[in-house]
Amino acid sequence: MAVYFNDLTLDPNPSQNKLLLKEFQRVWADFSIVAGKKDSRILANEEALNALLSLLQDDGDYGTGVKSNAAEMELRHFLLTVLNRQYQDPSVEEWEKEAEDRFWGSEFSINIKPSFRPECKAMGWAFVNGSITLGLQSNFFWKKCEHCIVETDLEDVKQTHNVLCVTDRRHLDEEPLKKWLECRKGPLKIPTPETTGIPPEKKPVKVRDDHGREVLEEFGRKLNRSSYVTGIVNSTEWHPKCDRFILDCRADGIVYVCLHWTDNGLGLAVQTTGRGKAQTELIAQKLEEEFDHGS
Repeated sequence: MAVYFNDLTLDPNPSQNKLLLKEFQRVWADFSIVAGKKDSRILANEEALNALLSLLQDDGDYGTGVKSNAAEMELRHFLLTVLNRQYQDPSVEEWEKEAEDRFWGSEFSINIKPSFRPECKAMGWAFVNGSITLGLQSNFFWKKCEHCIVETDLEDVKQTHNVLCVTDRRHLDEEPLKKWLECRKGPLKIPTPETTGIPPEKKPVKVRDDHGREVLEEFGRKLNRSSYVTGIVNSTEWHPKCDRFILDCRADGIVYVCLHWTDNGLGLAVQTTGRGKAQTELIAQKLEEEFDHGS
């Protein structure tokens, strides 16, 4: 199982990063126990990996006459053992190649401050591969575990996604990480369709009083025939350039769909029986197979 090192958590001050490395090692050790995966590894880009390694001396003294101490040698061994170069990982499976295509076809950013919205490539990699990030708790922003990132595709269509960044051992006891770990255990299962127990005609169809309302209401009633759908909770902004049915899936079971065959790219927010993002994505696939007029 691969997770990603979040290079945005590196502090501009190298000495501060060096102080945080030991805690990062403890976080990884506890995460490995909770995750229960012996083959777990952290993927990092070349620049981040070199920045971390540069904080620690190797076995040589570089002519200074000062040998690296045992603690530094242990940390260096940890980094070299656990961190893999992200773009040279030999275990990329076929499904990950599809995720890679999506990554390179999008830009990912995060709002750290009102005037600071950097790229967040590691968090983007984690999102497209259904993974998480780990990092250093270098400032207050990274004290929380769950963060919202923005994906912008080649057609300038924006989507938001929640991605985890574990920087503290206390994050391992928080609900977002527990849910992610639960979804990683064994084969994913979709809740039994019959659990909705609501006749299609009694499921809500709520859309804004706007252009295309009749089209949306009619399509919403069709979606409500699915036993995985509990109702239409809202209409969405238009996506006239979108050419796909599924826009986004949320951990609370909501699937955003686009009627991309309509001129304006009308959209709906569909409440499903999904529990967690992984289940919701599986349900979204079923809805796409059954209701995507453009496929």
